[in-house]
Amino acid sequence: MHPASMKLRVSWCMLVALLPLCAVPGVAQVPPPVIIVGPAPDFSATACPGEKPGVLKARVFPRIPISSASEANFHAHNPSSLGSFIEIIRHDGRGASLIPPTLDIDSEMHGALVQLGSLVTINDPIAGCGTAAAVFLVSFHVQNGSVEMGVAAVATPPPSASLPAAQSVFVGPTPDPSATRCPGESDPRRQFSGPHSIIVTSTSAMDFFIHNPQNPQHTNTPEVLFIIELRLDGGAAIRIPGDVILDDGLHSEMLAYTRALSIHPAIPGCARPAAVFVGSVSLRDGAIVVAPIATGSAPESAMPSGRP
Repeated sequence: MHPASMKLRVSWCMLVALLPLCAVPGVAQVPPPVIIVGPAPDFSATACPGEKPGVLKARVFPRIPISSASEANFHAHNPSSLGSFIEIIRHDGRGASLIPPTLDIDSEMHGALVQLGSLVTINDPIAGCGTAAAVFLVSFHVQNGSVEMGVAAVATPPPSASLPAAQSVFVGPTPDPSATRCPGESDPRRQFSGPHSIIVTSTSAMDFFIHNPQNPQHTNTPEVLFIIELRLDGGAAIRIPGDVILDDGLHSEMLAYTRALSIHPAIPGCARPAAVFVGSVSLRDGAIVVAPIATGSAPESAMPSGRP
């Protein structure tokens, strides 16, 4: 097998393996799975004679029809005008599409993207060869249907088991457990609140799928896990596992969610811990689910049992 083809096969297998991600234990939230639409490559097949990295070729000028209703729906769930999906091309020239299940892509747009994928092939196809030849990240503009193609999306091999995982750090004002206790810490009325969702775009979802092929979270449903530490003055810090890669858009949304959390009644100037939550963000609709895993000075009766 050609070395580049071998890397592509291994990399794409890892990309497929990541698509189901894990949910917070005990949280009943199962987003639709991400599926490949079209003739998917046969990852277990023997390499075909003459395999080489695929070079993209469009049978027609790539542009997709987007109705005003689909465009309006897209902008209702995505502040930009750009979406993304992944196109997989087999060595026989047939393509399949992996389209994120995000809310910005409605069923009509989904169908148009699948149709576009069927119009893409590679130069020098090998008849009858169903192994993977190329994987591309495809970006599209909803305002005019134009498409940007040809950017290879190849996940890198997993790091050696001897290499330490990247360290995660809290971002934001962390609690100070050693600080002097504050008056009113045990107020039984204390409650926590925050948004129920953030914006997750198709571009952010595709970026996540591509860059997190070996994340141990990827076992059940498409979600990203995090931990929140909340202080009694209302300040909050978020920690995302260090080996999870997020694009700027999703990272900013999660930080904005952290800043939007609040505590009632707050104790101004008190940096002491109030609670620690484990949470998940759905990569389909941005839904946030949190559950307490530890409390500071707030009584357990004041802790939320689901969404903040």
